[in-house]
Amino acid sequence: MITVWVRSACGVVLTAALMVSPSQMAAGQTDFATVKTEVAAGQARHMAQAEYVQFDRVGEQYDELNKHALVSRVRSRLRRTGQWYLAEESVDVTPPPDLKGLMPRRKSGVVALNSRYGFELGRPGGPTEWRLKDVHLTDSTDPSPPNLKAEFLARGTLFAQPYEISSTLTDLFNAPSFRLLGCAPSPRNPALVRVKFENNPPPVGKRHPTQLIGWCDLDPGAGWSIRGFEVTSDDRVLRDTTSTDVTSSIDKDGLVRIDEERQEVRIVKGETLLAHRTQFTTYKIWVDRDVPEREFSLTAYGLPEPPGISFVRPTPMYVWLLIGAGGFAILALVFRWLTHRKPAPSTL
Repeated sequence: MITVWVRSACGVVLTAALMVSPSQMAAGQTDFATVKTEVAAGQARHMAQAEYVQFDRVGEQYDELNKHALVSRVRSRLRRTGQWYLAEESVDVTPPPDLKGLMPRRKSGVVALNSRYGFELGRPGGPTEWRLKDVHLTDSTDPSPPNLKAEFLARGTLFAQPYEISSTLTDLFNAPSFRLLGCAPSPRNPALVRVKFENNPPPVGKRHPTQLIGWCDLDPGAGWSIRGFEVTSDDRVLRDTTSTDVTSSIDKDGLVRIDEERQEVRIVKGETLLAHRTQFTTYKIWVDRDVPEREFSLTAYGLPEPPGISFVRPTPMYVWLLIGAGGFAILALVFRWLTHRKPAPSTL
């Protein structure tokens, strides 16, 4: 059993490891079975809070191979409230002045899903009006659009990013093809736990799946989230090595908030280096549990709703304040008039 092999590799009995603190575990008592349990618990706490997360992400990418300056700038805005999703992304590619033949380009897109329909918008020319590319109603004749939801979730993996490499850590650690290579304090920081691994799924027919080998540093003080990793993926055609460093913190509810991320990617084919790029990304993350469903609708982008559907905007607060102020003014005038009104002459 792999659990027995893992225990012998890490050299600690499970029952003893369950009784130690995360700091003691990072200091040398690193039983992988306990690490898996702690990671699963931390990931579950984070994802429970991530149901209501919104964030802005700004990334700048550089081409280290050709020594180009800024290549692309990506800004993402994601919202998730229960089963309502919205992903808005803009890409601004600005080539360096000395790079001929590559024109600046901008494009923006939105993928969203609410309780009544899903839709996709595009804005290929930068700051122009949004254009409706696709919409699907979620009624009995047109079920929930799996293509749009899948596309959102592909972008929305950022919600699980503190616990994700090629997949979430729980999926990776529990994969039948996962093999542990080491479990010990990280040489970069002894307060972190480094898990070395490889994952070699078996071929499916003539198709060779991507093989992974590498390590990840986990932070017991931040819900056992990822603080860095280096992984090489090999599909027998391209070899892609990704190194990532993360600056993050965890709040009282278990939500891991990423502040900054630095990533370096090298892609090799045979002995030829095809790409070498670095990317710096900053995040602004917050939790909002009161986002109305209309924010996930076409109305929010100034576009008409599908026939028979409406998302009524609530009356702004300032309108109610003006109405209240007007009512008080009228009452004041009435009382003033009653106070200064002369009494009617007696008929007696």
